[in-house]
Amino acid sequence: MAMAMVSVAASAFDGDSIAVVNRVDDFAHGDFSSVTEAWKNPALFQFRRNYTLTAISAGYDQWSENEAVDVQRGDKDSYWAIDAETYLKYRGSTIWGHAGYQNGKRRNVRWNETSDYDIVKPFILGDPTGGDMKREVYSFGGGYANRIGRSKFFIGASLAYTAGLYSRNVDPRPKNVTSKLDFHLGVGLFASDDYLAALSLQFVRYRQSNDVTFYSELGNEKLYHLTGLGNHYARFAGTGYNTKYKGRNTRLSISVYPFSGRGMAITLALSGHNIDNELTDLNKLPMGRSVRTNIIGEVAWLGGRWEATARARISRLIGRERIFGDPASGVYPEIGTIDMYHNNEVNVTAIGVYRTRVANVALVVSPSLSYNHSNEIYADPKSRQVINDLTSALRFDFNWHTRHLQWNFLLRGEATTVLSSQQMLNSDDAELKSLRDALVNKYELLNDTHGQLSTALSITYAINTRYALGLNFAYEHTFYTDDYARKHFMTSLSFYF
Repeated sequence: MAMAMVSVAASAFDGDSIAVVNRVDDFAHGDFSSVTEAWKNPALFQFRRNYTLTAISAGYDQWSENEAVDVQRGDKDSYWAIDAETYLKYRGSTIWGHAGYQNGKRRNVRWNETSDYDIVKPFILGDPTGGDMKREVYSFGGGYANRIGRSKFFIGASLAYTAGLYSRNVDPRPKNVTSKLDFHLGVGLFASDDYLAALSLQFVRYRQSNDVTFYSELGNEKLYHLTGLGNHYARFAGTGYNTKYKGRNTRLSISVYPFSGRGMAITLALSGHNIDNELTDLNKLPMGRSVRTNIIGEVAWLGGRWEATARARISRLIGRERIFGDPASGVYPEIGTIDMYHNNEVNVTAIGVYRTRVANVALVVSPSLSYNHSNEIYADPKSRQVINDLTSALRFDFNWHTRHLQWNFLLRGEATTVLSSQQMLNSDDAELKSLRDALVNKYELLNDTHGQLSTALSITYAINTRYALGLNFAYEHTFYTDDYARKHFMTSLSFYF
């Protein structure tokens, strides 16, 4: 989710002689690129910009739906945040870092008492009552990159940590604690006068404690261990209200990138994660494991004023359920496993970018076309949901600046057309009927043509060559059928120096 920010920019090297308004202009337009995968390598990240930028940020973000499109994500979310970020050039080295705090609330969430839904699915602890979920998220990290002496080799490394606290003050009362430690190492070389080649290895360690309590004297709400497509692990329904998620993710990538920023850029990445879902109340019973594999390829031609990018992602998610025998002394013996849930996804995107500038007026035009395939399967009871769609989008960035004032206006529209689809939910469990009804409603909304319109306005006033003030607004409106809609608003106030 995008976040509006208050930014503070500072300088400390030769490129810092660039007036602050010009650096803001370059960051808003010259930094805009359809290439994303290569910059994830910390060794290559040092070549992204040739100037220093430090930002201290604060902002507010809110989205709401008149009715929830996905009840497991709620119908409204709002938060405010502060953030500090730096990108520093110093004596040939590049140093970057960030620290942030977020405080917000997700409202009217049902059938999901677990945090980080997209990381831990399909194994979710849920119930039909739900409610609002408060959260606090803390994050910090940094990185370093440099050339190794006078050799052709260069290195980079980054380390980041994120922790979250999630809770509710009415029954059912989840208290979730999440943590993610991310280490990334990259190495590369000047393969020729024109091209850089680099490898990177990323390791992520993830943890979550998901504990639900009840204070009501009328009894406890029954919780279910959901396993995907409206199903649950029936044997442990109503038990195991304290759970843990433990996992890791490993990513390997190789990239080729033009040193001048003009030429062919290629990245191939392979990643995989395993996350175990343990029921702490039942002697840390390992109920299930989610296994995800991703293959990503990106090829781009960068021509200065224009560029063209093709990106493909293939993803496979497996929900592996463990089978247990009768307990002995409170211990459930594991007797087998079965891959009950599968989700295969394919995304292929083509992006074009064209830039033009006349005097102090700049324009960026970016059309894109994306094919998306999602195929979810549950083995028993046999269930399936398939959606194939095509999304077309067009983005305009307009910038005008003088010595003291800069205006930046963004307009983007997209439309999604469904090519083919199918949904088959065969579970007859009456206790989960409201969840299946919600899944049917979500499918019907996504199965129809829908679209989004986005606009943003940023105004920056340079007090002098080092200091500037800014005001930023952004709004997104997503259209569905049957009067469903999502409204997303962001705002910020900025100070640069």
